[in-house]
Amino acid sequence: MLTRILALAALLLTVTLAPIDAHAQQAEVQHLQQALDDLEVAEALIQGKVTNATRDQAMQQLRDARVQIQAVQAELMKAHPPMPPQGGAAVTITEGAGGASGSVQVGGPGSSLSINLTVSDPGMQEPPPPVVIAPPPPPPPLQPAPVTMPPAAFATLRGAIQTESFSDGKLRVLRSALDAHRLNVQQAAQLLPLFDFSSDRVEAAVAIYPRLVDPENFFQLYGGFDFESDKEAVRKQLGL
Repeated sequence: MLTRILALAALLLTVTLAPIDAHAQQAEVQHLQQALDDLEVAEALIQGKVTNATRDQAMQQLRDARVQIQAVQAELMKAHPPMPPQGGAAVTITEGAGGASGSVQVGGPGSSLSINLTVSDPGMQEPPPPVVIAPPPPPPPLQPAPVTMPPAAFATLRGAIQTESFSDGKLRVLRSALDAHRLNVQQAAQLLPLFDFSSDRVEAAVAIYPRLVDPENFFQLYGGFDFESDKEAVRKQLGL
């Protein structure tokens, strides 16, 4: 084995490097690597089986052969850089002020995957999320305008109150009509004089107020009272 290795080393010293293609270059590199591996095996054998003088001489020759082999290997690598193996990856990165962008190409002839990357500068703040303004709630549905007592029904009510002889009867008829109908201030002003006593008019006004379609005009009914005390009694009972 030692003889074969030394002969190979001597042969390599006399070789004049000539341009070769990439595939041949890779084959030569592999052969040289095998020779280096054989040198290691020979070194181990020499250290265990020969005398000291012979071993030292052989070890020196092996070291010289290794240097020569490595020099040839380096020249081959320099003349023909190794081709990237199929299925490898190529990465390209471009840095900018706001971060970095790049691409990764994975695969070889026949199938490949290309990935584009963008990395933002950590110092740059991301824009705040857009503010979502909820639409205002829809307005409540319009309530139908209250309907006052029809003229014919109001005339009937006036007649029924007038036919009652006593205050209790008059108030009972009024309250019964108010359960089903509403009045405006003009109609109420026509009903109050039908009550003979001021105390009865106070009770009638108090009963009419919650059934008015225009309570904001209730103050107009105060003209139907003869005494200020009656007006005050109405305001007190209604909390006005």
